[in-house]
Amino acid sequence: MRELQTAFIASKRLKAVFGLLNLAVSHPPMSTSTDNPGQGSQAAPQPGSPNPQNLPPRIPKPKTSKHNLTNKILQEAFEVDYYLLKTDDWQHIKMAVVVKLFKSCCNGPLSKYRAELEPAIRGFNHQSERLKNKVYDEFLQNLKVIALGEEYRGVLFDVLESTSEDKWFFVWIASQIMRAWEKKDVSSSSTDPESPTQGPGATGRERRDPLSIDEPSN
Repeated sequence: MRELQTAFIASKRLKAVFGLLNLAVSHPPMSTSTDNPGQGSQAAPQPGSPNPQNLPPRIPKPKTSKHNLTNKILQEAFEVDYYLLKTDDWQHIKMAVVVKLFKSCCNGPLSKYRAELEPAIRGFNHQSERLKNKVYDEFLQNLKVIALGEEYRGVLFDVLESTSEDKWFFVWIASQIMRAWEKKDVSSSSTDPESPTQGPGATGRERRDPLSIDEPSN
């Protein structure tokens, strides 16, 4: 009787051992991070993929009062590591020169399509999208062929890329050119003796079209 009990206990132990072996086979231990280098770590960048640190950063339009953007305010907006490095702290490439070059490249296309500008709409931002795109495309072509070193040209295109979401820098440049035209036209009319704005009661307010649509500052 005792032998049967001993055999029965031995049989149960064998079944338990086989059960543990089956469990180990069907559920292998989880590999650690050293077993699988890709698990729990960032994947290496793919060859040829752009490095985000080498792309121009987005620069929003500075918040200022109407028509109050200056070269100093513009430069402060672009005083980030990316541009400080490329421009030598804006000493090698100066913001005032960037603005001047943009105006030079924009003046021709804007003058070409001046007759298509809606005179009742002040500024450039609210002109038709088709017209704005035509001016912008020719403005870019001028930037590509203007006599500049590639380092300088690269910064100009980087500035446009940084402001490409709503093209605020380009829109501001075009609006500045249109404002210069307007001032010149007003100055010419003020020296014309036949101008209806001449006379003791004439004021700057009367020279402005009361139905014109102003361009917002931002």
